[in-house]
Amino acid sequence: MSGEVFEFGPFLLDPEDLLLFGPEGRVPLPPKVFEALVVLVRSGGRLVRREQLARSLWPDVFVSDAALSQKIWLLRDALRRGGAEGEFLETVPKAGYRFRPTVRARIRA
Repeated sequence: MSGEVFEFGPFLLDPEDLLLFGPEGRVPLPPKVFEALVVLVRSGGRLVRREQLARSLWPDVFVSDAALSQKIWLLRDALRRGGAEGEFLETVPKAGYRFRPTVRARIRA
């Protein structure tokens, strides 16, 4: 079975196998942080509203803004530790988040 993989900056994201690779190898991410990354990468640089991201991560469950903010903080930290230079996530105050780097999608064999 083949699926999409995404390349951005020094990273390779494989949503099907739940893997993120950076220049130093595999970048471990907790499950909800990984899901947030996939949603943001697939957004094509468009704004992902906080409510939309929260519904994607926790369908049918109310979560606080603090829970979502913590996942975004963990994602930023993991990308920095994984080899990211600069800021990959833009926070749009009182609105949501935008994934900044150019993303190249390809079908994996």
